[in-house]
Amino acid sequence: YLRHLQADPAPARLLRDWAGSHEQMRAFRYEGDAADLLEDARVSRTGFSHPIVALASSGQVDLRCAEADVDDLISDYLLINDADPNVFLHYSTAGSEPGLGTVLVDLAAHAGNRDDEEVRRLVQARFHD
Repeated sequence: YLRHLQADPAPARLLRDWAGSHEQMRAFRYEGDAADLLEDARVSRTGFSHPIVALASSGQVDLRCAEADVDDLISDYLLINDADPNVFLHYSTAGSEPGLGTVLVDLAAHAGNRDDEEVRRLVQARFHD
């Protein structure tokens, strides 16, 4: 798989294809400072909010948590569905600190030009021969 990522000029698209329906992300609006959620022990930074990613987030956060914590996070922070979200919440059965592969998949899930370019940059920088 790594060789396919390295050789593909658009590795983010490839990651989206591979992840398919396994990627679970919900988008919300938080009326407070979205950075407040970064302090919550139930979440980890991922995607564009992860320290290895070189993208400005402009008041948005990209987080990963355990599926069991999603409803409580929504309730605790009064997160609402909105057409202009500032909180992106990826979740899986086990919520743990995301590794590089998970960060790349979470970043690719946004399917924006900047996100895709950052995936490409990270794949080239981290997995060069």
